[in-house]
Amino acid sequence: MISTKKFSMDNIKLYKTSFFLIILISLTTFPALIFIENIDKIHNAFGISKENIVSGKYWVTFTYSLFHRSYSHYLFNIILIIFMSKSIEGNYGSIRMVGLVLISIISSSISVILYSNFSSVIGASGIVFGMLGAYSSWVILYPTYFSREYKFLMVFILLINVLIHWIIFINTFNFSISSHIGGFIGGILFCFVNWLFERKRIRN
Repeated sequence: MISTKKFSMDNIKLYKTSFFLIILISLTTFPALIFIENIDKIHNAFGISKENIVSGKYWVTFTYSLFHRSYSHYLFNIILIIFMSKSIEGNYGSIRMVGLVLISIISSSISVILYSNFSSVIGASGIVFGMLGAYSSWVILYPTYFSREYKFLMVFILLINVLIHWIIFINTFNFSISSHIGGFIGGILFCFVNWLFERKRIRN
């Protein structure tokens, strides 16, 4: 189930959704951080929040995932997207990769609107955790494809994430846990629905 193809310029056609996503996030984040001095302006115009939705800024449901509050925030998410996206798109294809990204964005934004205490949230963390949800669901949906070592690794990664988010929660760091959980659930739901369609197609 895991692709071993390299993510390189020679394989942009194979990973065109991932490539386009990385370029799009970069082209929105860097100009915003360079030319907009006040980060609150980015939050007000593009961040996901109850207030922005109520005021009719429906585009923030998607745009929040493209902007970041700092270069370190951007780099952290981009590195994880590069690391995880090649296997997901290599196995699902570019079109279904688009579906995973969109569902992760939407589920993350819904979670933020319903449960977040932040006035506004920006960042691609929902996408990152959607991909992590996809990796995690593979272990359950396709158990024969993976070694015991890989399964232990996924359990270890999930436990580390639980610990990190618990530390964030008790110390009230500036991270939106609800956006992470929402993206993670979206990734799992996408993979489960895809698995159901695969089983239906095999039966037919």
